[in-house]
Amino acid sequence: MDSCHKLPIDEAERRFQLDLEKAKALSLETAALDKFRQEKLKESATVPRTSREPSPVYATVGAKSVSSSRSPSMESSSPRVQIKPRPRPGGSNSQSLGLVPPPIPRRQLSQSPISNDLINLMSPVRATSSDPEDSFLFQELDLAFPNLNGPPNRSSRHAVFIPNNRTSFQNMPPHLIKPLPTSPILPPPVPPTPKLNTVTRGPVSFDESILNRNLIDLAVESTHPRYSILRAFDPLLNSNPLPEQSVTPVACSTSSTEKNKTDDFFLDQDYDPFDYFLGLSQRSFEDPSTVHASSIPETIYEVLTKEQSPVKPATTSNKRQSIVPPAHKNKDTSLKVIVTGVDTGAGDLGLVTFVNLVREVRTRFRYDETETNAGYVTSPMVASSYTESISVKLAVHLSMDHPIINFTCDISSQVNHVISHVVCELGATSQLKPEEYALKVWGMAEFLLPNSCLCDYEYVHHCIKLEKDVLLCLLHVDEVPKPLLRTAEDDIKDVQIQVEDLLSRQPADALTHASIAVLIDTIHGEIDRLLANVSQTQPKGLLQSVKALCSLLGCIETIDLTMALDNIVFTCNNSNTKGSNRAEIVGEDGPYSMVVLPGQNRLRTNCLELIVAIRKLMSAYTYAFRVNFALPPAPGSVKIYESSGVLDCVGFRVGALHRLESTWNFDTYEVRIELLHGVTSVGRSQLVFGTASSRSAVFFPNRIVFDEVISFSSVAICTLPRESRLVLTVYGRRKRADGDPGNGSEAEHVELGWTAQNFFRYGDPNWTLEQGNRLLPLWPPASDKRSGYVPTAGRHPRGHLTPLLSIEMPDLDDADIQFPQVDPIPIGELRDFSALDDNTQRSLMDIIQSGSFAKMDLYQRELLWEKRHYLTEEPAALTKVLQVAQSWDWESLSDLYGLLQSWKALTPLEALQLLLPCFPDIEVRRYAVEWLRPILSDELVDYLPQLVEALKLEPFDHSPLMVFLLERSLSSPQVAHSLYWLLVQQLPGPSPQNSDFAEAYFEGADPRYSGRLQLLLRSVLATCGAALRHRFLSEQMLVQQLDSCADVVKSTKESQRLSTLLRELEPIHFSLGNNPTSLPIGPSLQVNGLEVRQCSYFPSNTLPLKLAFHSAEPEVNENSLVSAMYKVGDDLRQDMLTLQMVRIMDKLWRKDGLDLKMVTFSCVPTGPRRGFVELVTGAETLRRIQIEHGLTGSFKDRPIADWLAKHNPSPLEYERAVHNFTASCAGYSVATYVFGVCDRHNDNIMVKSTGHLFHIDFGKFLGDAQMFGNFKRDRTPFVLTSDMAYVINGGDKPSQKFQHFVDLCCQAFNIVRQHSNSLLHLLALMATSNIPGVNADAISFVQKALLPDKSKAEAAAVFSRMIEDSLRSWFTQFNFFLHNLAQLRFHGDHNDDRLLSFVPKTFTLATDGRIIEARVVGFQKRYDSEKYYVFIVSLRREKQSENMYLFRTHREFSELHQKLCLRFPLVSSRILSLSKGVYLGRSSVKAVAEKRRTELDQFLTSLFQLAPEICHCDLIYTFFHPLLRDQDEEANVYVTKWRNKSSSSRSVSNANGHVQGELKLSIQYTRGELHVMIQHGRGLVGGNAATSVNNAAAELPCPYVKTYLLPDMHKITKRKTRVIRRNIHPTFMEMLVYRMPLESIQKRLLQVSVWSYDRVQENQFLGAVNIPLESLSLTEEHVAWYPLGHLHM
Repeated sequence: MDSCHKLPIDEAERRFQLDLEKAKALSLETAALDKFRQEKLKESATVPRTSREPSPVYATVGAKSVSSSRSPSMESSSPRVQIKPRPRPGGSNSQSLGLVPPPIPRRQLSQSPISNDLINLMSPVRATSSDPEDSFLFQELDLAFPNLNGPPNRSSRHAVFIPNNRTSFQNMPPHLIKPLPTSPILPPPVPPTPKLNTVTRGPVSFDESILNRNLIDLAVESTHPRYSILRAFDPLLNSNPLPEQSVTPVACSTSSTEKNKTDDFFLDQDYDPFDYFLGLSQRSFEDPSTVHASSIPETIYEVLTKEQSPVKPATTSNKRQSIVPPAHKNKDTSLKVIVTGVDTGAGDLGLVTFVNLVREVRTRFRYDETETNAGYVTSPMVASSYTESISVKLAVHLSMDHPIINFTCDISSQVNHVISHVVCELGATSQLKPEEYALKVWGMAEFLLPNSCLCDYEYVHHCIKLEKDVLLCLLHVDEVPKPLLRTAEDDIKDVQIQVEDLLSRQPADALTHASIAVLIDTIHGEIDRLLANVSQTQPKGLLQSVKALCSLLGCIETIDLTMALDNIVFTCNNSNTKGSNRAEIVGEDGPYSMVVLPGQNRLRTNCLELIVAIRKLMSAYTYAFRVNFALPPAPGSVKIYESSGVLDCVGFRVGALHRLESTWNFDTYEVRIELLHGVTSVGRSQLVFGTASSRSAVFFPNRIVFDEVISFSSVAICTLPRESRLVLTVYGRRKRADGDPGNGSEAEHVELGWTAQNFFRYGDPNWTLEQGNRLLPLWPPASDKRSGYVPTAGRHPRGHLTPLLSIEMPDLDDADIQFPQVDPIPIGELRDFSALDDNTQRSLMDIIQSGSFAKMDLYQRELLWEKRHYLTEEPAALTKVLQVAQSWDWESLSDLYGLLQSWKALTPLEALQLLLPCFPDIEVRRYAVEWLRPILSDELVDYLPQLVEALKLEPFDHSPLMVFLLERSLSSPQVAHSLYWLLVQQLPGPSPQNSDFAEAYFEGADPRYSGRLQLLLRSVLATCGAALRHRFLSEQMLVQQLDSCADVVKSTKESQRLSTLLRELEPIHFSLGNNPTSLPIGPSLQVNGLEVRQCSYFPSNTLPLKLAFHSAEPEVNENSLVSAMYKVGDDLRQDMLTLQMVRIMDKLWRKDGLDLKMVTFSCVPTGPRRGFVELVTGAETLRRIQIEHGLTGSFKDRPIADWLAKHNPSPLEYERAVHNFTASCAGYSVATYVFGVCDRHNDNIMVKSTGHLFHIDFGKFLGDAQMFGNFKRDRTPFVLTSDMAYVINGGDKPSQKFQHFVDLCCQAFNIVRQHSNSLLHLLALMATSNIPGVNADAISFVQKALLPDKSKAEAAAVFSRMIEDSLRSWFTQFNFFLHNLAQLRFHGDHNDDRLLSFVPKTFTLATDGRIIEARVVGFQKRYDSEKYYVFIVSLRREKQSENMYLFRTHREFSELHQKLCLRFPLVSSRILSLSKGVYLGRSSVKAVAEKRRTELDQFLTSLFQLAPEICHCDLIYTFFHPLLRDQDEEANVYVTKWRNKSSSSRSVSNANGHVQGELKLSIQYTRGELHVMIQHGRGLVGGNAATSVNNAAAELPCPYVKTYLLPDMHKITKRKTRVIRRNIHPTFMEMLVYRMPLESIQKRLLQVSVWSYDRVQENQFLGAVNIPLESLSLTEEHVAWYPLGHLHM
């Protein structure tokens, strides 16, 4: 037992002795250190020293601490820093667990650095003293630090440091936390610098005060005197306090001895063991010339007597902390607020830089450069590919005195050759020189370039598509009009633009420098009066002056201002505590006390706090709003530090929410803070809360106080990406009322708005860290907060009314933190992709080809990043590599920029992806713009909507993309014109370039982008020249007049609308006559008036105006009109986007050699829910075509075919119309499916008389189906009905033409799939446009529709199934019928009285020849889906030797009779009447036909006995004009019965075993499988000799296909397709798959046989083909027609 008790005593004694020895050793070491410092002090008087930086720095990555210090030998051998390979994304070490300082051995202290003591002795900066009581804090510190004074190197810029605070380590594993010394340590000595601005490199920390958790902060004076808290409150130390006047807060006099004792802390020490901390302390930013020992007052010992404390003034929060380093707070002790006047916008460095950039761009485009200033519009050009030579007919117009020159030439002919040919045709080659002439498009103000080819022009392709002649005009170069030419005066004027020229007009009540200066002077006077009059200390006048200032600044009262005013009132009400020479407790708040330290002038200090609060408020106001005053910068030198060496974590303070909306009545308010880089979160989001009761304020209590310090402990400033930003979202929360739906425990959570703040502010050429106070206006919740830029000052449309959120960033008065310059690191020798193994190559190519929006797993991301240097020759891989880059901090940018330099250039369409919001880096976006520059201006117009949207994502105004658009608008009038209207449509007001955004909150627009878009709009107007500027303004005036006209028409009664419209259009007609202009549809459509009588409106809900303009071109006659529709009330941006995508797809098809005869039209929104739409002439809606066959015409097969036959009377014309219909129907089927176009009723589909089908009205797209209640009206992938298939097939039976249609659809679909990434990028760039439905779901919809996981053959098979589904669906026709019923309230008969429904044009005696006699000689029975009779008319004309035979129905004769009676009502009684055609029983019988023949013959005989004005009128000649039926093979007058050939059997008997026909196959080996696609069969021989010939349907075969891979003894390779019923031209489109090795497949024989299915008898053999697979290259798709033969086993 004794030994058990003695052991602990001996152990304790041993430990005591050990500690005592260590304490003595530490004391000796401290003395030696002091002696060493004194020696260094003496040397510093003669030897100038340069500051050295601590080189060893540490960064914790994962669970390892890695030192970035270097030895001198290493530094000499490697002159630049080698960046370590970063961990691959998603790896085990990809997430940093925390950032800690290096391990420091120390003893355990009794006072923990993170203790919860009420008084924390760890002030960030301590006073120096030689007193033992002052130095006791150092005696427990172990000095065994590593050598931290190595030579400075570049690696120190990457150091990371987390200050000593609790929050920094809250998410860190305990074993990684290294304790820090608890004693406050002074900063290192910093010698004076020779230059004003110097860049300091190395690790820097100033974050100690940001996260200061001290409950009592003694740094309350502007000069921050230091006091020993023990001495100040020790009543036994000194009872004789110094007089108050002997102590100066700013600088106290000290003896030279005391000065020497303190100066040694500010000298450079080569081997100072505290350099690690001192180099990172806040004193690193102190100017050594202003920091002396005299600035630290001598410690005063006081006796504290606690008197009856007065009531403490109310404070807003007990959690306030200083986020400004104490050495810099309130540095300016002046009681004055200096405000200087500046030009409006001059304080915005980005705006000034942008104006200078606009001037520089404008100077590069001189008026005498014809390439960029031609003065006229060049005809749009397009890239296309033709597999064969195509000839076109040219009709060249000269002056009115010369005839038109017609000739045919190849489409590849050059324009100058065409000019030479025309000049030769004139016959005066000696006087005329071809180079003196130019070709112009007839009827349009656009010209052809002489050195180009005809095939380069969109107009020529349009003529080929519509099968029209190419109409041109030949003009002398001196006669070429140049209405858009810039002049020398424009060059002089445009380069003189100022900042105010690009700014919109300010509101009338804007705050000015004069008004603010008066209030500031008043406040100065009140402060002087308050300090001068000691006896009367009532601050009422000062309070009123401050209130007036706050009211003028938008009723904003900050927390600092409230606290300063409370302190002034408290001090004035307690005059005995205004100044004291002893430490006193002057107030209590629970367990806490307010302490006044000796030597403080309370009232002056409080006034100084008020001045500082006013400065902060005004500084924040100048940042938030565009004003003409500013606060001058603080005097003295400003140091510059690089952010890569700032080791503090990201922190700031959320102040209060000001100017709450009157409708907000929430119990709790919260702010969610996110740190974003692009759309990626950099740190975890955080929340701060405030209650409705926290509104205490002196003047304006309409605020919510948060007053919280936010710290992203896992994100250091040195790791911040340059484009990172804070996004703060404000929410309101309240309990649901009892009557509210969903009442329960869950409270209502409403988003109220959001705002954002960049971390770095652009300054040419540096990016500077934001500092100080900011007032951030809230933007509406509808805006997309995760994408887009942060608006600058003055950009909020309701800035003076909207709620404001105040935040405070760390403020360093004499230091700027700048993002370092980035030097790209070349990747060295390029690596060959073929050097990789086959599996790696295949994996990488699968990743690259997977699509931009395909998600990559962990393995794929790691593989892509590891092998990135092998992919530099693959342009499509660049975006993938950039997406997997883990970090975009300064350390990583050199490697990433090196990749950009070495990568193969992207195509312009591929480069658009780099403008998406997921690529916010400015250098990446600059490369994207450089790769866009080769694009032609005409092609650029197609992508302008996306580029305008990409502007919203740029981090600053003067971006490379903005410069690129300005340059192109100066070089191309087409680009300038399109860009102008794209900007105008997104801006509010009738004059968008002058709008002040008071009405910016209109539907469909995001007001935060209005400022930038208006800036570009005003820049375009300021630089385009006077002529083009006048053109833009005249177009804008036309739009305003049409807006007014449309509003008047809508408000008028229906019976008076037409007359009102014509009356309102008259002044517009005269205005255009005096001031001709061009239409917003295109700059080449110049008009000078309206044909008012031909204008009308469409009877729909929005009442669009149908306008007919007179062309201003001199070569056209008065009858040449330009048709357009002006629509008010519909959002046309959806139509614009869909038509843009259709045009792009059409160009992709034509570039690939596939011309689908697509008809598109222009749609230009000119404002919110209004705009111009081009009208396509010669077209009719499908509804009007179908109702010609009655209300149920939607269910019939012949309406479209009959309508086309009516407009194309000759067989050749009809055949061309069917070809155009087939191709265009295929194109629009693919386009409407890909983009999910819905609401496809028969009024939204139109057909031109030339057969071109096209769609209109794209208000429902991207899968947004039209609903009828809960009834979905769009149920098929696209519209394909039986009447369309009837035209394609040429009848009611399948034919080879339909197979061609299916092939066109599949080919077009696969071409679109090849460019799926580009289309998805274009759609994704429109996500910021606020177009309804254009969002992430829309991109997913289109991506899914493009079948990214399918091969070409598989995708073709899927699309062919969609064709079958659409064709089989009866619901589409039923939907058409419902729409027909709904449209009965509108005009029923749209035919003109002078025309017949079955003849499209009017014909006269002059066009067809005089008719001598017309007789009905017989009739003919026909079978075409139903039985009917036609009557044969024998017609004899003058100068014709033979009679002509026509075929007309009884209904057509009745229509002629009705039109004659309406046209000649006075003689209608003399015209023989016809029977109404109503009979009991069947009317289509021979007896009825015989009776009608006699009646019709008498009608014609009596008709030609009338007056010549009647019998030879144009109505008669139109009726007897030959139609297609009169020229077809069915026009045989000797045949009494005629059956449609499509309805008869086309099969051939197979009784003799004859085999014929072909089979189309697609064969390819891919992904370890053999894919055999059975596509089509044609000309199959079917039937059976034993089958009755009377059963025609039974003669048609029911084919299906079987395949084998021979040899196959057990038939395990048997595959077969489905059965196609009764079809000799079947379409299968089925994929048969064999999973076998390629080596085995190549040894097999593919046998494909066709059989006819029979339920009763044995299946009949129709033919077979054997294909040796070894003869094919199976890795590539092989498509061919194979003739069928007999089966060979």
